[in-house]
Amino acid sequence: MNVIRKFSMLRALALMVMALGLSNSVAAAQTAVGSFKLPMEAHWERAVLPAGEYSFKVETEAGFTLVTVRSEDGKWGAMFPVRFQTQTPDSEDRGLVLTRRGEDFFVTSLQLGDLGLVLGYNIPKTVEARSIAALTRAPGATVLAH
Repeated sequence: MNVIRKFSMLRALALMVMALGLSNSVAAAQTAVGSFKLPMEAHWERAVLPAGEYSFKVETEAGFTLVTVRSEDGKWGAMFPVRFQTQTPDSEDRGLVLTRRGEDFFVTSLQLGDLGLVLGYNIPKTVEARSIAALTRAPGATVLAH
């Protein structure tokens, strides 16, 4: 009986510690919002965004960052987990960085200079393999969409 009581107390203590940890992570959650205009169609991870105006929301909680993107006309929306994140000094740079591969443009980062963050994304490997011949013909170009 004593062993069961000790186990129950230990379990209750563990639940309290977990609850405190969850409340701290909620307090540490960060959110940023903004908008951008894409002048051309662009790939973001495996999704394709048509040219147009978009809003975004960046949510960071417990070390995990997620960017939600919605078209202003409400016809398109997606969520993108951040692949890598770097800290930068505060700056005026805010927007998407697009990298050209052959005929296609890809989102490679979202710059949030006012927050001191750059959120990075990878070009999907299947696209890289498909575009390798185009890479030798056309140099890469970077465009900043605001």
